[in-house]
Amino acid sequence: EDPLALTELAGLHEQSQRWDELVEILERLVYVVEDEGERVDAYQRLGRTYGDKLERERQALDSWINALDIDPTNLETLETLKRLYEDSQAWVELIDILQRMVTLPQGVLEAERLRDLWAQSGAVQDEHLMATDDAIAAWLQVLALYGTDMEALAALEELYTNEGRWQEAIQILERKVDAVEDDESKIDVLMQIAGIYEENLDNKYQAAATYLGVLELQPGHPPAADALDAIYRETEQWEELTNLLIPGKNDSDEEI
Repeated sequence: EDPLALTELAGLHEQSQRWDELVEILERLVYVVEDEGERVDAYQRLGRTYGDKLERERQALDSWINALDIDPTNLETLETLKRLYEDSQAWVELIDILQRMVTLPQGVLEAERLRDLWAQSGAVQDEHLMATDDAIAAWLQVLALYGTDMEALAALEELYTNEGRWQEAIQILERKVDAVEDDESKIDVLMQIAGIYEENLDNKYQAAATYLGVLELQPGHPPAADALDAIYRETEQWEELTNLLIPGKNDSDEEI
């Protein structure tokens, strides 16, 4: 068959909105055009017609998949398949598309778009596929792009906590301390860190150091002071306990 004649005939059917006739011509066209770019265009056109005009979703999906097989880096194809898999909740297939998109050549997608794709991948891996390690890897990619991304920090904190990976949870929380701006928020995160050291890692000394960090931000902070009091008594650090209960006592002794 003559590709040029089929192309012209497809144009006439599209102009006349004869969609069934159009897809019949396009189905013939994809087998006779030799140029890969033209075949991709034909399959994309098929996908749009099946999906938007005829509401035949299965055939639309097959057409877009065929387009992807020819050109795995075509952004229009990837974006469309992403939307189709989201709509059908085909999570495994969606992850495949997201992975293809984040590995496109540098410069094709802006950093903010890459960030959103990695974040979506992390959420899908965690919430729908229960793939914790893959979810963690995706959220770490977000942090590689934006080191203070609060959504990524929160997601990683939850993932590491749920897995009992306490040292990694602490590392994320320490980054969160640097990311938040106000002292009250910093104190909240430091109290979390101290709690992990004390309750989950049984490391009283690191817990005490963290509680001291809280007191530097807010002297006399009751929960931190009470926790320090208990630790100093338990570990028999009497000098530190004295300094806690009577601030500046050492300075007074030196002056005498």
